Amino acid sequence: MNNCFQDLEKNRAELIRKERELASKRQGLQAEKKKVAAEKEKVEKLRGQKLEVPPYWQKSAAEAAKDNFALHPIRQGDAEWVPLAECMQTPNSSQLGLGRDVQEAARYSRLELVRAWRVESATKWRNYRTKQQVISVHVTT
Repeated sequence: MNNCFQDLEKNRAELIRKERELASKRQGLQAEKKKVAAEKEKVEKLRGQKLEVPPYWQKSAAEAAKDNFALHPIRQGDAEWVPLAECMQTPNSSQLGLGRDVQEAARYSRLELVRAWRVESATKWRNYRTKQQVISVHVTT
């Protein structure tokens, strides 16, 4: 009979251990469910975002073009001009006119933006926005 009580105590201790283990697993599962729900919410939010082209684009020109894109000149004074011109600045002008791509040897100390165009392609834009959304899902996880 004493042996029977010992077996019951062992079984009781094993049951308590397994209940604790199960409770821990349930907590982990609840945490994972919350993460999955948050991810689903992010994906749904991204799906809801429109892939429409920017409102300042001239959509009809690109849609009417044979290659489904349009070029629009950027003129001095346009909002895009200054940032593009700033990209042409170099902190080390001694490096200008060097390298394999130089076709005419000339001495110059600066680059000057003369012409620029904005390319509008609805297909490329939607592709860009889709990939941007995919990346944002991976970055935020």
